[in-house]
Amino acid sequence: MTEAPSGGSSRQELVDVIRQVRNRWRTKRMLGGGIVVVVGALLALFLASWGLQTYRFSPASVTGFRIAVFVVFAALVAAWVIRLRRRVSDMQVALYVEEHEPSVQQALLGAVDLGFTSAQGGPADVPPIILERMVEQAVDKARQIEGGRGIAKQAIRRQTVALGALVATAALLLVVGPEFLRQGASALLVLSRDA
Repeated sequence: MTEAPSGGSSRQELVDVIRQVRNRWRTKRMLGGGIVVVVGALLALFLASWGLQTYRFSPASVTGFRIAVFVVFAALVAAWVIRLRRRVSDMQVALYVEEHEPSVQQALLGAVDLGFTSAQGGPADVPPIILERMVEQAVDKARQIEGGRGIAKQAIRRQTVALGALVATAALLLVVGPEFLRQGASALLVLSRDA
């Protein structure tokens, strides 16, 4: 007969599951933000190149569009970093798991909720044995879903492929794309040249 894990190891296993799911969620958000940054930068470069063509590559337009492109790129990267730095609570991770794996049936959410509130000095009227049992049930459910390894797996895979395709498309456009885009990108991105 298998031995039931002790309360401390069950709690640690639950913490590990939450950490693992949080990392996958963060990876998904990072890839999504990367897609937005690449698309936004490419769109800014496209519009600036078109603007340079319209203004016949005058020195003032080259300088102005250079500044605009770098400001847009910096703003996109800053928004991406700020979004990534936002802390996700254990409760939000538990809700995320519940949303993506209905088979967990609120076991994880209940264990995280009660474990969190009693540690904060909230309603401590829950007997420790009940709390330990809820943690063990949550760990059992987490084991059934392999610790959350499958959560967002397809989304991460899709976003990785999309980001790779976008970067390859951007590189291809800059090398063999329309002439105005190649000339504009050269004028905007090669800073060693004078405007």
